[in-house]
Amino acid sequence: MKRTHLKLSVMMFIEWFIWGAWFVPLWQYLNKLGFSPSEIAWSYSSTAIAAILSPVLVGVIADRYFAAQKVLAWLLLGGGVLMCFIAVQTQFSSFFPLLVVYAITYMPTVALTNSIAFANIGDPEKDFPRIRVLGTLGWIASGLFIGFVLPPMLGMGNISDTNLPLWLTAAASFALGLYSFWLPNTPAKGSGPVDIKALFGLNALAMLKDRSFAIFALCSFLFCMPLAFYYQFANGYLTQVGLNEATGLDDAGSGFGDFRAAGLAAAAQTFWHQEGTDARLRHCRHPLHLLYLRRH
Repeated sequence: MKRTHLKLSVMMFIEWFIWGAWFVPLWQYLNKLGFSPSEIAWSYSSTAIAAILSPVLVGVIADRYFAAQKVLAWLLLGGGVLMCFIAVQTQFSSFFPLLVVYAITYMPTVALTNSIAFANIGDPEKDFPRIRVLGTLGWIASGLFIGFVLPPMLGMGNISDTNLPLWLTAAASFALGLYSFWLPNTPAKGSGPVDIKALFGLNALAMLKDRSFAIFALCSFLFCMPLAFYYQFANGYLTQVGLNEATGLDDAGSGFGDFRAAGLAAAAQTFWHQEGTDARLRHCRHPLHLLYLRRH
């Protein structure tokens, strides 16, 4: 079991290293290419577009016909190839469509890595957080590597405004794609007719009938709006105010914020004495307390 946990932890580390490696420094690179602010914004929207489309395009295949680790492997390998093409594009008209297609291959892998982890651990509530935290470390590591480690190795002052982070993303995608073939087998579970509502997550809307959950969902929605602005434009702002190490500092800052959130479950259990995060959400009459704990 410990060997399985190690495999899953490595998987989670590289998975989030991939995303952080291109997403955070992208502003600097596109700005240097002369992309307009709206073109940069559209480029960052690629992951949101993919998150909407990928359940329909990929979810059915992963859930019903093939083992999850094999789907993960081929998506990452395909994404690596696409990123190689993206790295040599200099015009928005070709860069953006390719980035959207790449995002469609990547975004399902976030859910797939979670599914593979949950399916191969004995106690998800206890073991999954320990595995998932490696994803946060991977995100931080990508920024520190691009911001502080790789530039001196290459004799450069800054690589965030070059296409090197995109090539690094491609290399990491190939590495995890090949590694995925050695992950624990996670066979397909789906059967019967395709449930369109389930594909789009519409079944979850029934949970909004619970007043407490509805308030929590609304607050989460509003909270994530400024969070998206931070992830997309903090690097650009730090660069414009003169910080050469913006990528490393940006990733480190957002990552350490995630570590604060990691204590949420323990804090909530202390206050409400319920077993499991889901149980705490169901029995808490004031979900805003959760946001308060996250903030303070």
